Amino acid sequence: MERGLAKLLFGGIPKASLQDAIRYYEKSKSLEANFALNYLELAKAYHRNRQDDKAKELLKKLETLPNKIEDDTRIKKEGKDLLKQLK
Repeated sequence: MERGLAKLLFGGIPKASLQDAIRYYEKSKSLEANFALNYLELAKAYHRNRQDDKAKELLKKLETLPNKIEDDTRIKKEGKDLLKQLK
């Protein structure tokens, strides 16, 4: 139903790929180096792309970032849990 509405209203759902997501997350990281959610989502994308070494590197960096918003504590916990899964 959502796809039908998107097609009707917007002409369809835009094509996207995992590589596009990684590229955009990397760009976002370069623009805002301490945004914790970006590190978590980029690590998830690398994991889905079978690049666990890069995912682990990002998750380790995530732990060292300062908390800037209220949600950062939850984001870091989720990152820590994912890092345990990848080891």
